[in-house]
Amino acid sequence: MNAVSVALAPKRAQKFKEIITGKRNFTVLISHVDPDSLASAFTMIYLIKMLVPACQVKMFYAGSVGRRQNESIIAKYGLKNEMKPISDFGDTDCQNIILVDSSKMNDIRFGNVASVITEPIVIVDHHDGSTFTEDESSFYLVELIGSASTLMEELFLALGFNLDQLDLKLYAMLAIGIYSDTKALSSASSRDLKAYEVITNHVKYGELNEFIYYSLPSSHYNNMAYALVHRSLNRGRLVASAGFLPPEQGDDLASIADYLIREETVHVVVIWAIVGDTVQIKARCDSTFNISLCVFLEKSFGTGSGAKTTPNGSGEGGASLQIKLSDWITSPEPDEDTKKALLFLIDTRIKQLVFA
Repeated sequence: MNAVSVALAPKRAQKFKEIITGKRNFTVLISHVDPDSLASAFTMIYLIKMLVPACQVKMFYAGSVGRRQNESIIAKYGLKNEMKPISDFGDTDCQNIILVDSSKMNDIRFGNVASVITEPIVIVDHHDGSTFTEDESSFYLVELIGSASTLMEELFLALGFNLDQLDLKLYAMLAIGIYSDTKALSSASSRDLKAYEVITNHVKYGELNEFIYYSLPSSHYNNMAYALVHRSLNRGRLVASAGFLPPEQGDDLASIADYLIREETVHVVVIWAIVGDTVQIKARCDSTFNISLCVFLEKSFGTGSGAKTTPNGSGEGGASLQIKLSDWITSPEPDEDTKKALLFLIDTRIKQLVFA
């Protein structure tokens, strides 16, 4: 018999089925691209099509594809033509919104789309700070565990399906989704570990290696070196800057934050960079930090931020702040003096917020 959590008892799964059944067009949204969000989104699409065979499902992602790990997953499993950037979102895509690996629509990465979207009919997420409340016409599965992929695996089983019915590519995608979002299972809950064990029974030996030991461009190490130089520590709180980054390097912030939080005197890390017209922020905290990282980020950077608390008590999150460089510069590319002034101004303000 398939083991599922109490939160995903058959009665809850039945509600999901009732919400989905009878509809014909769905739009799945993710606020960022990483292995967990990709696995959750494409498992959701597959599950919907099993329940409503004649339906149409579109999938949109915010932000950029980012790191080589994401590119490898998308290329290996032929996902490129099945996912569209949020900039392609149109008026006809507003119906039956499904949000996975996020439970907030006020994320700056969604841009103007957030203002035209009605409340999602389905949310599956594992982060703190959901802005929605479930009613009779919606199904919101928001639980603070290691990964959204775990919740999707549990939902699939709770609906009475057998994992042998799952699309082949989704086994590896769910496995790497759980593995990566739980820091190689080091911050996995018992539910994440159970889901990973069950899923990997269907994964070919060695298939995950290319997604775990993926190559890193030299720019990643240059960005890390910059952040190591441009960092300040105050009473266990560390603020670091990665300067100006192109969109495809924005995900370096998360990797660098994971590295910096390991310093023995550091309890919370906030690293930022100017990416296009936004200040992108990633944050990490250890289990000794005496406030929820979600609350800390919202207090510091507003409601567009978000975080999750891992089973071991540490926290991972981020925020985005909108800036209009066109208001500050007159040429397509700011000169070096302007760049230095902008970096100093933003760094000073972020330090004020974090060190307060």
